[in-house]
Amino acid sequence: MSGFTIRKVTELAAEYGDSFVDGVVSSFSCRFNREVDEFLRRNALDFARRKVSVTELVFDNETQLCAGYFTLAVNPIQIPAAALSSTQRKRVERFSKLDVGASSYTVAAYLIAQFGKNFKIGGDVISGAELLSFVLNHIRRAQDEVGGQIVFLEMEQGNIKLGEFYSRCGFKQFGARSTADNLRSTLSFPQMTPRHNAPAPGGARRPAEPPGEGRAPSRTPNWESRLPGGALALPRTRPPTAKWACARGPET
Repeated sequence: MSGFTIRKVTELAAEYGDSFVDGVVSSFSCRFNREVDEFLRRNALDFARRKVSVTELVFDNETQLCAGYFTLAVNPIQIPAAALSSTQRKRVERFSKLDVGASSYTVAAYLIAQFGKNFKIGGDVISGAELLSFVLNHIRRAQDEVGGQIVFLEMEQGNIKLGEFYSRCGFKQFGARSTADNLRSTLSFPQMTPRHNAPAPGGARRPAEPPGEGRAPSRTPNWESRLPGGALALPRTRPPTAKWACARGPET
């Protein structure tokens, strides 16, 4: 069964060098959002080394190419009280107090800072719902280790198709902020404390939890350092303590 292997950019750089990472990310193209491509090429490794954010590359085990990536960070956000139901307010008030003057809560939250598929190798290698299920699974493990309950992301207003995708995956808009270029919507995953047995977004199957303390791959792919067309994949010399490989869910 085909699957995916998730690796941090810092781990790849430490094992194979910065030039290898540069080769992998240079062949990435989100197609719909230039910002996603530019961040991966210019900032992902530097930000990870400075502990600003963490970027994970998702490799397809069958083609051994980078099928997508995501970047996570921890950021404070203000949540308007009016955007929350009474039940959600009670949950937020467990770890934040209402600012009566601003009528909002300020909380530390997990930010999905970047999220994108590599259309350069084909848009059907991984679905958006599959990629997002991997993101949320990473966050759930972090919640288990250090706590935290809020997950949020931002997107440009007016992108109806993208907004509908996030809505199907369980996100809800609760605010907006202006930037120099545009107005950005802020969306939050409504499950303040996502459960391990909660359904994955968009109907995608959640990857299995890694056994024990390690992250065991579902299988060992036949790694090649370079594939036809010049695209870089993970080298054959990848150590046996490979990072967790995630099984694919149904197409969406």
